[in-house]
Amino acid sequence: MLNYRDVVLGTSGAPVSGAFVLVKTYPAGVTATLYSDSAGTVTLANPLTTDSTGTFSFYVPNGRYSFTISGVGVTTKVIDDVFIYDTSGLTPLSDVILTDSTGTFFVGRDTGSAISFATLAGAAYTPSGAIQPAATATGVPISSATMPTGGSGLIGWLSAIWKAITGTIGTTNCVTASDGVSIDPNSLAQTLSYNADGTLNYVQVVNGGLTYRQTMTWSSGQLTGVSNWVKQ
Repeated sequence: MLNYRDVVLGTSGAPVSGAFVLVKTYPAGVTATLYSDSAGTVTLANPLTTDSTGTFSFYVPNGRYSFTISGVGVTTKVIDDVFIYDTSGLTPLSDVILTDSTGTFFVGRDTGSAISFATLAGAAYTPSGAIQPAATATGVPISSATMPTGGSGLIGWLSAIWKAITGTIGTTNCVTASDGVSIDPNSLAQTLSYNADGTLNYVQVVNGGLTYRQTMTWSSGQLTGVSNWVKQ
């Protein structure tokens, strides 16, 4: 489980001691069970009370939550849909966090020969409607911080995103490029180009003497799009 920690600020902008933070599941609205340890052996009171520095912290199972913050010197506020996820169970070069039309967050996994989906708890999941990378997630932004910078798993990692976005879920690593040619990027040498901020600009391969490039689109450090393989 992931440790979530934050500070409550009052109307004056200063940290508030003794404020209350009620944590519920989202969107169900059920009072969440909070823990003081990652193993989930010691429960905490809910609502929480901020300490002398205005800080509150807790461990919680993977999921989506809402916070209701209240108390003396605080304007009562509800913060909905806080996504908390412990990344320790992810495989960095093959797993990505995705969301579908229902707003459900789930894991997309590229095994190298197929794409599979699982709930945040690890159970099998069938996506509904359009699939896209989760734009933001506490602990797992799809950004240069979590993206591999090289190695044989890079193409598979990007392939998982691309196949999920387009709905092209297959049992082969071959993809159809912009000119209609079928290529297998996993089997080809990769040339990587990076932007000035360290994010990946594109991956390039050569197939049959022709050069193909897949380009990434970023916004504020978050991966927002992956192009098809385009002949150069």
